[in-house]
Amino acid sequence: MSWVYLDDQFPDHPKVARAGEAAAYLFVCGLAYCKRHGTDGDIAKPAALRLVTSRARALAARLVDAGLWEDAGDHFRVHDYAEWNRPAASRSEAGRKAARARWSKDDASRTHNASDPQCDRIESAHASTCTIPIPSLSLANSSSNGSGTGLPDGLWMKVAEEQLKLQRPGAVSNPERWLRTAADNAEKHLTPKAVGLLEQFNVSTSQLACALATGITGPTWNSYRRDAS
Repeated sequence: MSWVYLDDQFPDHPKVARAGEAAAYLFVCGLAYCKRHGTDGDIAKPAALRLVTSRARALAARLVDAGLWEDAGDHFRVHDYAEWNRPAASRSEAGRKAARARWSKDDASRTHNASDPQCDRIESAHASTCTIPIPSLSLANSSSNGSGTGLPDGLWMKVAEEQLKLQRPGAVSNPERWLRTAADNAEKHLTPKAVGLLEQFNVSTSQLACALATGITGPTWNSYRRDAS
């Protein structure tokens, strides 16, 4: 199983509004097709017209008109696909194993020394007001990262800890149980987003956890963007 990156603001994008809900579904199907077959954003027209069961030709035209797809003759091309998804060759099994090994080995020394202003602001904002103690739980994920995701060990507990910092004082009566539940929920709902962020940005586990917990990456993340070439 693999994951395709989709911005959580996708439903509100002006191009999506222009294309319409039915065409937006075709667009999502097209993303899944590209990732599944490793086409780097290209969808052969016969394949594109089989992704939905009705009005496929008209919906494809609406995506082209809205600027979400490009008509490239015998195929459609997802606009800016390469800007948000790494080349298919980099997603080989060997590449995923190497990514996981790299995170395990280098996380402590790679970017921890380069602080992220967004996380610093969150930490400062709660340092004086947060009265919820964080239990010393194992940083191991509450369950498996999932085969082939390449996510760093301990990510989901770190996400849960960041989420705990954002809770109102007195809102959590059992922090240990809250953390374990939050870690499980984060893994269940945020894995695709985490994979997408790691494919785009070279950041530490702490920075990734902060972004997943708050939903904010911030402009400073542009300096962490991976070279897509």
